[in-house]
Amino acid sequence: ESRFDEDVRRVFRRLRDELPGALAQLDRDLADLVDGYLAVSGAEYRRSDDRQRVVFEIVSEEGLPAELGPGRRFATGDARFLTDAEALNLAHPLVQAAITAARTWPGGSVALRLPADAPPDLAVLAGKTGVLGVVLVDYGGFEPVERVITAAVVDGVPIEPALAARISRLPAVEGPPFTVLVDPPWLDDALDEAVFVDQRAVEESEQKHFEQALGQLERFVEDKILVCRRERASLAEKLRAARARRDEVVGASARERVEVEMTRFASRDEELERQINALESREDEVYRKWRDQYHELRYQAPKVTRLFRVAFQIDSPEPKTSC
Repeated sequence: ESRFDEDVRRVFRRLRDELPGALAQLDRDLADLVDGYLAVSGAEYRRSDDRQRVVFEIVSEEGLPAELGPGRRFATGDARFLTDAEALNLAHPLVQAAITAARTWPGGSVALRLPADAPPDLAVLAGKTGVLGVVLVDYGGFEPVERVITAAVVDGVPIEPALAARISRLPAVEGPPFTVLVDPPWLDDALDEAVFVDQRAVEESEQKHFEQALGQLERFVEDKILVCRRERASLAEKLRAARARRDEVVGASARERVEVEMTRFASRDEELERQINALESREDEVYRKWRDQYHELRYQAPKVTRLFRVAFQIDSPEPKTSC
């Protein structure tokens, strides 16, 4: 019981440490998604940012979906004490419309903008061109999870998956088509490598769940063996008592009833012995069913869905000015 309580406390400590940052990143992603959608929809709007939230004020709703309703002010971020705007979340019609529009994008050519404080490994890519591929990987194991994986080929050379993921998060502007010479298998190979690297990280957690599930299954079997042995011990006592009664009763019919009861006890004892042997040899049907299911969950291949490919050019950051 104390171990279970500590496990629960550990989960809450992890949530306390990780959840605020994850929610803040989700809010930033929602703001960028909605901003991009409004920019290409033709709607006139204003965006204002502060430390807690991003507020969008719609001046003209032309090009926006009718189900958006009469609202004109929307905000991401901390929704507490928010009274002058509608809170944006994944279920909001504006966000849903932006997601739907984003998923229909077929790919193309974009210009990526480096921030002025870009780290060295990104800064050296200024002026370079490449091709970016994005896939959705569905892991259906003990804890089903979906992950977006990115790979890129820059100036004809595949780059590290982690760097490709950071490139994919740079601000982008759709630009005129241009040609990037890339050997087609290179991007496919880079995507396969990125999925492989990600799969290894996911499998570390999956292996823990797999071992935990097998451990629980083994404890279940040992408990069933213990229950069966206890029942056999009880049956042995009942058989001894029945034999004693048989020797004491008078009359054929009474003796026959006792012998029928003894036969039933003996039959049940034989059944329990077979069940114990099957459990000890791990040939029990229930055990094999769950063991096979756990192995299937642990070793099933992830499902990879290609989302899009895009040619990109990385623009140099705009120089800082001072006055």
